[in-house]
Amino acid sequence: MATVTSITAVKAQEIEDASVVSGAIDPGNGHLILTTSGGTDIDAGVARPDAAIAAAVLTETNNRISDVNSEESARIAADAAHVTALHTDSGWTSLSFASGWTGTLFWRKIGNRLFLRGSGSRASGSNATVATLPAGSRPLQTYSGVMREGSGVVTVAIGTDGVITCGGGYTNGNTIYFDQLSLLTD
Repeated sequence: MATVTSITAVKAQEIEDASVVSGAIDPGNGHLILTTSGGTDIDAGVARPDAAIAAAVLTETNNRISDVNSEESARIAADAAHVTALHTDSGWTSLSFASGWTGTLFWRKIGNRLFLRGSGSRASGSNATVATLPAGSRPLQTYSGVMREGSGVVTVAIGTDGVITCGGGYTNGNTIYFDQLSLLTD
């Protein structure tokens, strides 16, 4: 089995709300397919073969389903879907800079933790918006922190809308380094 690498918050909620009774990897496309008690299949996304935790949970779910009543089966399946969602890994994905900004910036979400990697700079102008994170990778509350910039520091904020901005103290042409940024999205 495997950890799902591409799952949206909506899909995670759908899986959590469903009465999942089994799960398996579709050999045709590598997706994790969860089956509900009503016989409906939910495509949970692309799976990664290095997810021993998710595999163990799904195997345990499949093994225990035949040994317990349907109410217990639903609880076990919901637990399995929750554990799988916690170990979801988006992989490193390139992020486009806003107008006036250049550099290389990547984001990655593992479970409920967001990571940024890379650096960027603004040649001229006053656009404080550096980039915008896609839906599903945004924090539930605004993050504010200090990043290294040139020989000093600059405040950086990430809003609930995913907009990454640099605040006071930024000097055009200096590079902001995002490599140490990690935050919870819930």
